[in-house]
Amino acid sequence: MTELSREIGEVWSRLFDHRPFLNGEIKFMLKEFEEKRGDREVENLFAILEKLTDIKDSQAEKIIKSGETGLPVLKEKLQQALLLSEEVEKNYLESQKVHEKRRLELKAKRQQEWDQFIDDMNFKCQRVDNTFEEKEEELRDLIFPTKYLLDYLKTIPIDDNVPLNIAKLVEGEYYEAKHKASKEDTKTIPVHLNSEDIENLNKIKALTKIEIEEATEEVKEKEESSKEESIDKAEKKDSDPVNPDEKSIAKKDLNKNDDEEDEEDKLHLTTADIDWLYTYLQHQRKVNEHGDKNVPYLHALLEGASIKTPENQVLKRNPILEARCVKLRSQQEAREYRKMTKSVDNVRMRFPEDSISYQLKQMNRQLIAIGQFILSIFAGFLFGFRGVEWMVGNIEFGFRLLLGVMCALVIALAEIYFLAKKLNEELNIPETVQLGGPPKFAEDSPYYVPPISNKSNDKEHQD
Repeated sequence: MTELSREIGEVWSRLFDHRPFLNGEIKFMLKEFEEKRGDREVENLFAILEKLTDIKDSQAEKIIKSGETGLPVLKEKLQQALLLSEEVEKNYLESQKVHEKRRLELKAKRQQEWDQFIDDMNFKCQRVDNTFEEKEEELRDLIFPTKYLLDYLKTIPIDDNVPLNIAKLVEGEYYEAKHKASKEDTKTIPVHLNSEDIENLNKIKALTKIEIEEATEEVKEKEESSKEESIDKAEKKDSDPVNPDEKSIAKKDLNKNDDEEDEEDKLHLTTADIDWLYTYLQHQRKVNEHGDKNVPYLHALLEGASIKTPENQVLKRNPILEARCVKLRSQQEAREYRKMTKSVDNVRMRFPEDSISYQLKQMNRQLIAIGQFILSIFAGFLFGFRGVEWMVGNIEFGFRLLLGVMCALVIALAEIYFLAKKLNEELNIPETVQLGGPPKFAEDSPYYVPPISNKSNDKEHQD
């Protein structure tokens, strides 16, 4: 029991008694701070105290003296720096104002240029649209309506939405002028005139009368001068001979122009009018779904109508090309005539150039000429290479070769000249008109008269 109680006491002392542990820790702390560190903290305190006393005795006066000498200079420099910074700020603000003003001016200028550019573009676009409309008007299809279509168009109520051509067909040719006059009458505004206004109007009338009289005199003078010029031209025309073909062509052109003007003066419809009529018929058909169902269709209205399409513009050919074509045609005709009349001509029967034997003979002649050319060159080379040695004696090989090449070159140049001349004479044998040759070889003949042909003038499109 005693041992058990003793062990229990030891367990209790180890679990609940902390004095041994605390004593050990205290001893460790004392050992660390007293034995190892020693008087190091005290020494540090004494060193700090010495430095403070040194600063108090000697360094404070030096700092005061240096401050008295350096601080005014530093103050002046700081004031100069402040002045410079103020000037920089002032200049910056002024430059900013100038730049802002310049920016606004440039902005206004750019806006003005942009507005002008937009106006120019609108003007150009409008001009392009106008030219397009003019070209479209030139290339329009003229549709001449039938009686059935006219009867239906007369049932359409005429207002401002109706196209002008349809209104003319219904109301007459002078619908446009009457419509404008009625609009102007509706827009008239009563104005009260004073005596001064009446006097000014009378003055304007007097001035306009004088201007009208002067204009009429000028017109009369111009008419008289034009009559005199026309009389002179008529006299010249009577004196100059005129081909009947040219007269017929001129008459045809005049008749064509008159027919075109008559057709344009007739009342007609265009494709735009047909589009409007199509939409109008569709609208009437939708409106009259439960009522009148006798709205005709567009194809029924257009049945039997005549359509005039624009003609393509006739482009004249280049006169130089036309002259060359005429020349080539005449040469071809001359060749055909020569072939056709060759069998009955005693002179050309001796020159059977179309036969195979003639072609072989010509080829043999040319081959012989080429062989002679080569043989002459070879003979000249032999003369320079061997002949000179035989006449003079022993010569070096290089000098003999040079002499042979020079002799061959001289002979080759001469042979080329004579060969080319001979071949040219054989190829360019002049042919007369009597032999069926082309007209270019017969211009020197006093008996040759070129034929006059006006076939090309009667054609709309030149070949």
